Amino acid sequence: MPSNSYSGFLRTASPARRLHYIFVESMSSPKDDPILVWFNGGPGCSSMLGFIQEIGPYKIEDYTDQIDANPEPWNKRANVLFLENPAGTGYTYHTNPEDLSWITDHLQSVDTFTAIRDFYDGWPEYLSNKLWITGESYAGIYGPYLAYQIHTWNKEILAKRQTGQHVTAGKEIYNLAGFIIGNGATDFNYDTAYVYAETVHHYKLINDTIYKEYQDLGCEYWYRDLRRKANPVRCDQIYYDVVRAVFSEYNIYDLQRKKTKRETPAAEGRILQQDHHLLKSDPIDTPYVSEYLNKAEVREALHIPKQVPKFEVCNDQILDGYRTQLEGSVWIYNAMMKDYRILHYSGNTDAAVATAGTKKWIKNQNYPVTKAEREYKTDGVFTGHITEYGNFWFATVNGTGHMAPQWKRKEVTQLITNFVHGIPI
Repeated sequence: MPSNSYSGFLRTASPARRLHYIFVESMSSPKDDPILVWFNGGPGCSSMLGFIQEIGPYKIEDYTDQIDANPEPWNKRANVLFLENPAGTGYTYHTNPEDLSWITDHLQSVDTFTAIRDFYDGWPEYLSNKLWITGESYAGIYGPYLAYQIHTWNKEILAKRQTGQHVTAGKEIYNLAGFIIGNGATDFNYDTAYVYAETVHHYKLINDTIYKEYQDLGCEYWYRDLRRKANPVRCDQIYYDVVRAVFSEYNIYDLQRKKTKRETPAAEGRILQQDHHLLKSDPIDTPYVSEYLNKAEVREALHIPKQVPKFEVCNDQILDGYRTQLEGSVWIYNAMMKDYRILHYSGNTDAAVATAGTKKWIKNQNYPVTKAEREYKTDGVFTGHITEYGNFWFATVNGTGHMAPQWKRKEVTQLITNFVHGIPI
């Protein structure tokens, strides 16, 4: 490792569950650089994907069977805490099988906040560093919910101190600066299934005639049927046989990519299920990720107990039992954007959590624009557009999909680094 790193387990709200973490210190100035907490999504997909494919110090590229140094890790100028969540994901573990059927957006955040407090108990020297919560995909729920837990905790502690009430020793104020989400589920009224048709039409993967018929019929679908509408029968025919059929040929996480022979319907084809889940398996054929993380010497180096089951990239049992809440996380943006900085970035060839849906929920909030949409660049080359709504910034990352930090490494690492350090973008 090019900097100090640590792997272990953090406590949760229950002694029956433990969350696995890897903490990688900054390559620049650990004592001064911020801490970025990272989540992958799913629900039920391991944050080890972020560590070993996207933003960590090493990388396994798609379709390869080797591990190399990552030239653009996020820990160039940040300390990064990779946290696997919920219990049962990746290396995390639980001793009560019923734990996999109770998980909600709120309850998982109780566990992650408990884990964060446990982390700071072990590393109190980092309490003064700025703290950012980050992630992608369903971390668009995990991240803001954890940020809100920290926000409310800090408010309660401050209120007690200001009114002279006793505060138990060890109840610290955490230096939360904000949160950063990439291609994240946020408002299920607009995200995912609601804009599938619009997105594949935008990329000319269905024709104008079919899309016009879909619009004229008023067809509407939502993630996991969180909302339902009595669509005409013809809507179902278009939605399942035409719109979603696109994902049998093109990768839902990047519509620029046709699926390879190795990416079988057993993986991506499951998105065609009627429950409108996000993908239940890894989006790109990456068997070496699981193979590598199941090596005995790797597990030993990461201090994984022998009783922890075999590593899986995504745990379908968690996804099937997870209870998504219709309200998503957009309400947290509204509650926190006055006092914290927030960045939501979107790789614009993603269809799973498409840019079109993100733009719709932002528009629906009627946030006042404080700085109009502008181009931003990386090394003088066009990267995307940024619009500022006070403390909330929305950025697109052009020509890439869901895993923008992996597929546009330099561009996204520079975007994140500049944002958290207050460097003009």
